[in-house]
This record gives sequence, C-alpha cells and structure tokens, in this order.
Amino acid sequence: MSLETKIPTKIDNFKFLFTQISTENKDDFYQKVADEFGLKKSSIRTGWCVRFEIPERYNVLDNLIIYTQKYIAKQNKVAQN
Repeated sequence: MSLETKIPTKIDNFKFLFTQISTENKDDFYQKVADEFGLKKSSIRTGWCVRFEIPERYNVLDNLIIYTQKYIAKQNKVAQN
C-alpha cells in the first residue's frame, strides 16, 4: 500500500489475489504463469509469488493480475462442480 495515499498498489492487488489460489493449485499456477510469460517455474515461485519481486523490465504486472483473476475464476468454477 502506498504510504502517501494509502491506496493499494498493483503488487498489493497481486498479493491478495495470490492468497485466493488454493494450496493444491499453487504448483499448477506457477507452471501456467511460467508458460504464459516464458519464464522458469522456479523464478515465478520464488521471485514473483514468495518475495513478490516482479521486475519492471518485464512490464507484466497488469497482465499478471488479469491472468491471476481468470485463473481464480476457473479454480472456483471447478470447485463448485
């Protein structure tokens, strides 16, 4: 959260969304994100989803948030069936 405005940042948004992914789906999520963005699964797991260090040079945060929202929607739909 930005200290100046107290408005959640994009990283805050992603952190919240990440908590919505069930534990049993996290490994699948890491792999699918790695495939989607052309990176290694270990980079996604440790860099993006543990330390929440998403380098600006990739310029993917907006797309990552959208991708995560869609992943959660699919996860929840499967859970309801």
